[in-house]
Amino acid sequence: MAEENVLLGFINRIKDIAKQSNDTNYRDIKLTADLKNNEKYLFKPLEDIPAKKGKEEENRNGFLVYSQETIKNTKNTELKNLFKNVNIGNEDNIFRYYYYEKLNSISNLHATIIMMNPAFADSKEPDDTIKNIKAYLINNRFSSFDIVNLYPVRMPKSAKLKLYLDKTKDETKAYQAFVKSYLKPDCEKDTPENSKQGDKDENIIIAAWGSEYHKKAEKMFKDENIKFYCYGLTKDASPKHFGKQSFCNFNKFLHPIPYIKVSNWLEKLKPVDFDKKMLDKTKNDCALLWTTKGIEEENIINLTANLEDLKDFLDSYYTDLDA
Repeated sequence: MAEENVLLGFINRIKDIAKQSNDTNYRDIKLTADLKNNEKYLFKPLEDIPAKKGKEEENRNGFLVYSQETIKNTKNTELKNLFKNVNIGNEDNIFRYYYYEKLNSISNLHATIIMMNPAFADSKEPDDTIKNIKAYLINNRFSSFDIVNLYPVRMPKSAKLKLYLDKTKDETKAYQAFVKSYLKPDCEKDTPENSKQGDKDENIIIAAWGSEYHKKAEKMFKDENIKFYCYGLTKDASPKHFGKQSFCNFNKFLHPIPYIKVSNWLEKLKPVDFDKKMLDKTKNDCALLWTTKGIEEENIINLTANLEDLKDFLDSYYTDLDA
């Protein structure tokens, strides 16, 4: 069996066990022996975050999938040397393949976030990026989210990422095949026909890989019929990252909107009603965005062009639909 299918099966079986347990907390599910003793993949349920510094305890329900390979046990000497004096959080697993978390909303909205690569976040504590993702999705009433990446290696310093990618090419190739395979079912669900079925979740895919590896991402997905959303744009019109600096800057939308720069979905995957609602809200949000102090003219041009292209496409689609 291809490695991407092995990982996909590992994740899906964990979710199936949770469903059979009446969607109990992932900390309480009982894994089968083959999942528990898997030689390559490690299931870790998310732990609650204890109360501290005036903040209440935060209950979390979800899980992540690591590699069994850690900085301590890796046989890749070159990779082990690269990780010397590098802090990747409480757990030293080299690769994080998947992150899933339930939120408190009772909506049927689910978001899959595509980031560049994992950093500090682990089963014990989220990093700033995941905190920003949760804040944004909670504000938009999403009920759950998961995270996959362009690259699975855990490295918080993007400037040094290429060094790690050079040592993990085979792992990256297999993982990217998994990511494309994993995203396809979501794309198939996100159609006008399926959006009318009340028993199906609404799944959207939010691109948030930033500028640095944007061209690599475009190349990776150019032949895939994947419909991407974004929550904001960088100066070069790449999808904004959820990292602390990016999230706090301008050029973000209050609601996710279709990201048309990777436009292969335009011909085959039609917009759903969710798109029209978000576009209408975003047009109102932008009236405030353009008057924000400090925003650069170049950013305004990129954002305006993206919204105008999107508006023309959606207006045309809904006009044809109503005719």
